[in-house]
Amino acid sequence: MRASPVTLCAPDRRSAPVAMHSTARDVHPQWRAWYEARAQAVSALLDAEREPRSGPWKVRENLILGNIFHAKDTRVLRRLGVTHVLNMATERTDTDLHFYSAPETSVVSFLRVPAYDTESFDLLSEVIPSCVSFIDEAINQYPQGRVFVHCYAGVNRSVAVIVAYLMQIERSNLIDAIEDLWSKRGSRILSNGSFQRQLVQFELALQLQQSDQALS
Repeated sequence: MRASPVTLCAPDRRSAPVAMHSTARDVHPQWRAWYEARAQAVSALLDAEREPRSGPWKVRENLILGNIFHAKDTRVLRRLGVTHVLNMATERTDTDLHFYSAPETSVVSFLRVPAYDTESFDLLSEVIPSCVSFIDEAINQYPQGRVFVHCYAGVNRSVAVIVAYLMQIERSNLIDAIEDLWSKRGSRILSNGSFQRQLVQFELALQLQQSDQALS
């Protein structure tokens, strides 16, 4: 019998909500210079294209990045042992929990969090918290399972969420998280400049939160 879809419950301290700024203008003046320098460093790092690698891309043993075409290939998902699917595409995908309930799949839980790949879309408040919680809880509740994260192309939206996960849960810094994922994904990632800057804001928020916890 298939397990029921995961219900997002109160996250533990590792995935606790992070106070975030919605725009660069909201960054406190004390941190503005750091923010601008970090954003420039990230942009310079990503202003390149690496040798493409065939997907899906295994970021961790239990965390896989892909695109919509991988998401529709139930044989591939089953071969990979995927138990949880996170769909961030706004485009029509024709995938849902019913689609993944077919006998040939191993999926037990599906979550769709639509995100627009535009400069104006707010990842910080609308996407990252719920997506990071879903990934973290799925991995904790199903140690032998695997989480498959995708948008349409596996370049911006899903990459941004996995980078956020690596920062918040694994305590990676932004540059290391990007390099880590990029070494598996190849090609070009995070071409959306707004997503780059929002991840810098996320890194700053995490650092401030960790500093507060260390002092408390």
